[in-house]
Amino acid sequence: NKNIIIVGGTGLYIKAALYDYNLSHEIIKDEYEDKTTEELYNELIKLDKDIDIDKYNRRRVVRALNYYKANNESISKNKNGNKLLYDNVIFIGLTVNDRELLYKRINDRVDKMIENGLLNEVKSFHDKKIYNRPLLSAIGYKELYSYLDGNISYEEAIELIKRNSRRYAKRQYTFFNHQFNMNW
Repeated sequence: NKNIIIVGGTGLYIKAALYDYNLSHEIIKDEYEDKTTEELYNELIKLDKDIDIDKYNRRRVVRALNYYKANNESISKNKNGNKLLYDNVIFIGLTVNDRELLYKRINDRVDKMIENGLLNEVKSFHDKKIYNRPLLSAIGYKELYSYLDGNISYEEAIELIKRNSRRYAKRQYTFFNHQFNMNW
């Protein structure tokens, strides 16, 4: 009988805390090495023409294709995670209505991260030759790894971090609007 306020965190964890949601530990088997993601997506939409999925996200396409083949139904019919566990939940999202101001704040934040030693942090992993998926997919790390590998200039790396951070912010808005009854 207490009020609970959840602040921050990823959308998936918020969803897991508030909904009947099962964080799956399944291993997605990609046995389609000979096919491109586009070919797999085309195969998926032949089976499941109403699927709403990012056709460029191979992991999701493979998961949806495997799910359909195993269950003979769309993964989107799997409603796991859609039942709200609590009454009187209010979703409040803080935002900046001025997109240019938001982008300026993101760019300034990236500049501050660089100023506070992000390059040295990334270089410490790079120098140890640590190349793993979490590092190579994290915004800031993947761009600076590319710079340290000599593929792009330092300036290009910084601009890519800013661009990818802005794109991530946009995806967060989309996720929260799609998953929750968000009050901005």
